[in-house]
Amino acid sequence: MTGVVKVALLGFGKVAESTHLPGFSSRDLPRPFEVVAVAEPSPERSQVARSLLPGARIYSSAEDLLSKEDGLDLACVAAPPFLHARLVLAALARGVHVLCEKPLTLDAREQDAIERAASERERVVYTVNNWRHAPLVARAVALVREGAIGRPRLVFWSVRRKAADPGAAPGGKTWREDPALALGGVLVDHGWHALTVVHALLAGQRGAVRARLEDEPGKGDVAARVRFERGGARVALRLTWRATRRANRALVVGETGALRLEDDRLLLSGREVARFPEKLSQGSVHPEWFPPVLSALLDEVEGRTPRGSSLAEARFCAETIRAAYAGV
Repeated sequence: MTGVVKVALLGFGKVAESTHLPGFSSRDLPRPFEVVAVAEPSPERSQVARSLLPGARIYSSAEDLLSKEDGLDLACVAAPPFLHARLVLAALARGVHVLCEKPLTLDAREQDAIERAASERERVVYTVNNWRHAPLVARAVALVREGAIGRPRLVFWSVRRKAADPGAAPGGKTWREDPALALGGVLVDHGWHALTVVHALLAGQRGAVRARLEDEPGKGDVAARVRFERGGARVALRLTWRATRRANRALVVGETGALRLEDDRLLLSGREVARFPEKLSQGSVHPEWFPPVLSALLDEVEGRTPRGSSLAEARFCAETIRAAYAGV
């Protein structure tokens, strides 16, 4: 890609409107992004897209958009999860790079097909990992990689929410509460976020992932406790949509110290090293975390990071969630 990055949005729900649009227009990006086309089957949401993107071409289906639009650089998949794999593969068939909302897929065969198509087309598939780029998390990952606590031996991550995010659907209805559309429950919705952070914290550590879902078994889970090991580190996730208040907490224990993430504070071995203006649990959209995702996507497209890095992260997330649901 050179010059302005021409983007097609495949889906125009809450995340596209509240996170992607302001992110694409950010001045902090290494090059400009322009949304030139949108595919959205809902007439109401299509009208919102027209009002916010008067210069973009609006289509009722992704297939129609992809068959008619030439010169696209990037397809951004922002539809509900059950559509992700199909839309990613359709975009790759048109020869464009893909940015996909999480989860990319939980199906091993779909994952293989996406990786194969990306390799054959020499295109990047990047799954949105905006929590990995939250300022507090980015600082914590940097400290771990600098050796501030030694080799990590324990990672604990807790997400407490009162309910699933209602999204942009009328009447507060949400696809997140339908396992057939969301591909799971809280373990997919918030667990994927947590696992992208775990993947970054344990970079370089390998080994078989064995996980077990300890609470609310089944893919309609509203609460989940998951434990597994990776490369000598023990990991525990605790996630719920039934909390009395919103909160995020994390603990990373290494061989020589510990990091504690307390929503908006970062402590190193008990001493506060940074405080951040926004809590990790504040709101359900974080447009300020999206430009770093786009910069990381460009890094992979342009060879500053290895091709396939994001796909490796997505595979780790999917394999862990599958293992938890299967009770391995």
